[in-house]
Amino acid sequence: MESVRQCSYDLKGLKSRLEIGKYQRRMKRLGLRALRWPFTSTEVDRVINILERHKSTFSLALGIDQVSLALAAERDQNLSKLTYVEGASFNSYRLEHEALCLANTRVDVLDRIIEWSTGAHMQCIFWLSGMAGTGKSTIARTIAHSFAEQKRLGASFFFSRGEGDLGRARNFFSSIALQLARSSATLKGLIAEAIAEHDDISQQFLREQWKHLILRPIEKLESCQHEALDLVLVIDALDECESESDIRIILQLLAQVKNFTRNRIRIFFTSRPETPIRVGFKQMPQVLHEDLILNDLPSPMIEHDVSIFLRHEFARIREAHGLPSDWPSEQHMKVLIKKTGRLFIFAATACRFIGDEADLPTERLSIVIEDSPAYNSQIKELDKTCIQVLKRCISQSAESSERESQHERFRIK
Repeated sequence: MESVRQCSYDLKGLKSRLEIGKYQRRMKRLGLRALRWPFTSTEVDRVINILERHKSTFSLALGIDQVSLALAAERDQNLSKLTYVEGASFNSYRLEHEALCLANTRVDVLDRIIEWSTGAHMQCIFWLSGMAGTGKSTIARTIAHSFAEQKRLGASFFFSRGEGDLGRARNFFSSIALQLARSSATLKGLIAEAIAEHDDISQQFLREQWKHLILRPIEKLESCQHEALDLVLVIDALDECESESDIRIILQLLAQVKNFTRNRIRIFFTSRPETPIRVGFKQMPQVLHEDLILNDLPSPMIEHDVSIFLRHEFARIREAHGLPSDWPSEQHMKVLIKKTGRLFIFAATACRFIGDEADLPTERLSIVIEDSPAYNSQIKELDKTCIQVLKRCISQSAESSERESQHERFRIK
């Protein structure tokens, strides 16, 4: 940049010497030969030397740019060889219509996660656990979105059992590495180098993928003079990884981020508290991870969040169906909040059922709330609601294509 400024300065000076002055223009109009060459022979030689020097500087810069472009193209080509899982990241098309936490809900949980991610402590892992339907994935999407806006999201992976590679770990680390490469140009180059040296890395053991694609590149960054990384990895529904052995390996390997000193990598997990995961965290030193169990949150906090969710959804249903502003009644709201308990999936499933365009919301609301005293278990409440939904939505007489569409719409994730 300094060379460009100096060249501009020199050229402006040369231009001013060559311009015809006012006196000379007046003499020229009178037909007098007042013009003369403004440089001596010595000055001409000096000007030529200056211009040649600038020419050499620009030629060198252009050459460097060409090399940089070639190296960037080579890095991109190497990264393109890496196998990744389509639809695994939080902002993939697959998850476009999945909700985030509503404003003023899950406030304490989200604040605790943010506080963990910024704290100066050794707890590099946060494990959010809870039974199915308690809203773990919604929290994970929300926190991933928040970190992405802060440019602190290193990568995200949302497991989903039964959906091909989304339920398998074989391309988990390669998918994480590809996303990490976008967070730092230097890290991108190091990961690309690893792929060039191990062109079949996506087919190797999980331990080899972790070592070559993530661990060693970040270790190399530890000694580089660059801005230190401060990133969070968001891993949702680890329990939906179909191999328990792979789950144990993932936990063992990711715990190694504790060894990074200059670059801070934090990992946020969600899962059900299933045995392989509980054992995996139990084997880690407690100082390395923080746990939060959604089922242990105070009931008033859960009821507050459920109430906000239901009122938001019923406002949408009222608008879509032209219902009065006092629908549903406060009594019905209290029943639904009580029936939901800690299972947000109950509230979400009930609202999808009640608000479906194919039937009257008032009738469907009655179906959901009737016989509520007959069940004591939250699971039985959810089971009964789902049975009512399926009876009305997926009749045996419906067309096959329509049944498939309804199955997909009301599938519990």
